[in-house]
Amino acid sequence: QQVIFGTYKAKYGQGLVLQTGFNNYKSQFLNNGMTFTKQKVKGINSNEESSYMKGAAFSLKYLKFRMNAFVSSNKVDATVYEDSLGAFFSSLNNSGLHWTELELSKKDVVTVKDFGWSLSYVGHDFNMSLNQVYSNFDLPFKQEENYFSHEYLNGRNFHVQSIDFNYLWRNIHVFGEIAVDKTFDVALISGATGTINELINYG
Repeated sequence: QQVIFGTYKAKYGQGLVLQTGFNNYKSQFLNNGMTFTKQKVKGINSNEESSYMKGAAFSLKYLKFRMNAFVSSNKVDATVYEDSLGAFFSSLNNSGLHWTELELSKKDVVTVKDFGWSLSYVGHDFNMSLNQVYSNFDLPFKQEENYFSHEYLNGRNFHVQSIDFNYLWRNIHVFGEIAVDKTFDVALISGATGTINELINYG
């Protein structure tokens, strides 16, 4: 159905697994309303300098089933430090701006390799997806543990998997996703949106 070589954006799940782009922290279903468009990857040809994948992706379709997969190797902006154990980074810079000397010093200093796949069932008023994404950094991610960062994951390798669904009943759209990471921490998002007499939207 689709093959991409080069740069692309990827959307797996509803915000808990992978959402590249400027609004990568928002659910695509919350943004787009009652949509059942399940396009996992989309090629880009803009001049963006961050929040995209670089590699290959494909999508297969058979009846109501879809299989998507991608592989990416990309350099990202980060703040790198050194301690007695070697170099590490504590934050990523997603602004894409390289105007100042400080911003240029953070450009393309960390290499990240990503691999992901998704298996979906897409019906007329219901769809469900099983998603998995793996990431590997060439430098370890590490933050000083405090009240704000004690839940952060540390290391070079990360993976997350989730199941998400959408169900449309009359004018009510119900959606949700449950995800788990490499340390078996669980996250859940769920909700519903709809209209009343085409005058009132609620969520």
